[in-house]
This record gives sequence, C-alpha cells and structure tokens, in this order.
Amino acid sequence: MTAVVVSLNASLPTCSARTQNDILVVFRPPQGVRIDVGDVLDFDLFALDRVQDVENTTKRERIAIEVRSHDIHDLRLPSAHGTSRFPSDERRKSA
Repeated sequence: MTAVVVSLNASLPTCSARTQNDILVVFRPPQGVRIDVGDVLDFDLFALDRVQDVENTTKRERIAIEVRSHDIHDLRLPSAHGTSRFPSDERRKSA
C-alpha cells in the first residue's frame, strides 16, 4: 500500500504518511535515512509491530521501518476521547 509523506517532525522525530483512501501511518524514520515530504512509501499495513522492509519509490531505495499498531489511523472514522481509529482489514486492503 502506498502512502505519501505529508509531514515530518524532527524534534520527536516522526513522519506521517497518508494513503489515497485516508489512512494515516505515523512512524519513526530510521537514523541516517533521509525521508522528505512528498516521498511515496510502499508499506504492508498488515505487518505491524515489527520491522518491515519499506520501499521509498521516490528515491528508489528500501528502508527498515517499524509501524506500530497504535500509529495507524483511519481518518474517515470520527475522533473522540477513548475511541479507536484503527482501520478495518477491508480498509487496509483497499489502501
């Protein structure tokens, strides 16, 4: 599933990438690897809580990234205190 990097936070450090169907993936960029806003990353949204081999198709390189299950959000679900925005299997498949 491809997602476009939409924001970088160097102080935490974190990156956020958004799929075409509005799933947000937040992750820590690996040290020594440059990721830029606009880069297209190819994730496996079923390989959570472990390191996965992600392709940066913009730069044509592979990088090791861990996507934690609490850092994947379905932006089409309402946000409220105490609720989960974890995307369903169907939404993750269609991303």
